[in-house]
Amino acid sequence: MKDVVRQTIAFGAAALIASTIILSDSLGVAVSAAHGASASAYGVGAPNLASPSTGARYIYVATNGTDFDREFQAWYNGGDYKTYNRFTCLTDPTRKSWGSQTTCTEPTISNPLRTIKLAMRVARPGDVIVVRGGTYAEEIGWGIVAGTSTKPITMQARPGESVVVSGTMSLTNPHYWRVVGLRFVYNANIQKGQSVVSFAGGTGWRFENNSVTGSVGVANLQIISAKASSSSASALRAAAPNGFAVRGNCITNNRGTGPHGQYHNIYVMSSIYSTGGVIERNLLAGAPRGANIKAAAANSQTGWTSPSNLTIADNTMVYAASGVTVGLQSQNIEMTGNLIAMPANELTYDGAVKTYQMKHASTIGFKDSFVAGYRKVVEYDYAAPEDIFVRRIQSGPAAFTGSVANCSVRTTSTPASLYGHLAP
Repeated sequence: MKDVVRQTIAFGAAALIASTIILSDSLGVAVSAAHGASASAYGVGAPNLASPSTGARYIYVATNGTDFDREFQAWYNGGDYKTYNRFTCLTDPTRKSWGSQTTCTEPTISNPLRTIKLAMRVARPGDVIVVRGGTYAEEIGWGIVAGTSTKPITMQARPGESVVVSGTMSLTNPHYWRVVGLRFVYNANIQKGQSVVSFAGGTGWRFENNSVTGSVGVANLQIISAKASSSSASALRAAAPNGFAVRGNCITNNRGTGPHGQYHNIYVMSSIYSTGGVIERNLLAGAPRGANIKAAAANSQTGWTSPSNLTIADNTMVYAASGVTVGLQSQNIEMTGNLIAMPANELTYDGAVKTYQMKHASTIGFKDSFVAGYRKVVEYDYAAPEDIFVRRIQSGPAAFTGSVANCSVRTTSTPASLYGHLAP
């Protein structure tokens, strides 16, 4: 049966080689300038204004705001003003009525904070951070507190306004955080890590309707475990990302120039202790030295960091050496409804799906998807003892319009249009 499956895949690949793939010139040009995106065609941005939980608040951020406040101290220096960081009183209720008048200006739309990083540190369960339009050159995400299942913390762009984070966001244990509608752009003066956006651990977090672009590291978006308190299975489960969602994003243009196969748009190393996550309805484009999604550990020594219980559904993936890479101890991975097309810099061991050193291949499923342009629907590492489960993969020509730069890439072909992020 194994040989029959592989013969079927090889036959499909032969048809792909003969197919004609049509792509507008704007897509190729735009890959190198994706940070100039308008992205409105795709819907990057917040569709509505979330509501704070009962007893929580809105926290506004704007480029004309301030992270500092002044209060009049009748007893201080003969009636002078004292300047302080707003974090000090916004997180400490006992400092809200110092001196002779009320202090601690709330971060309202008329008195916003200046930096996103301060707003994230100030936020408490149930709060909604609303970021006004503009560019914020920041490293954000450190010092946050967790939300709860009944009081999530939302950070979003103000509806109708374009928010650019020119820098990086790194979140550790962002339980029940929701990040919606921001544009994250690589900034060489700020970015020092392996990705533009990273999530380490955390339960119930959401990353939706954002764009991420321009990384020169291993990924634009990286999902890993947080540091565990011990090596016990219970501690490793607690440190793993659980019940997360990456949905409706535009993640593009990994510009890494190192060894082939190491630079991806999304890199998932959530570990075999992860109890579930979903990556769905995203546009992923431009990873010529890697995969649009890599769901595996970096090497056999760290094989346990391979993801488990992950669904990859209804994504459009173009312009990468491989569509999805799975390997090592990856397990219980379901790939369905995806459109994988237009390979870029495809080498011998690349494919629409690429596997290597699989330990649990029988738990990996690739089905109900469309592949166009790749020489191989599945590229197998023959060191693995068995094949992944492959069913109902269609192949053939696919025509595309739009551009990566404004996240408007879409296929105009049927049946290809029945798959991917814009599928009915």
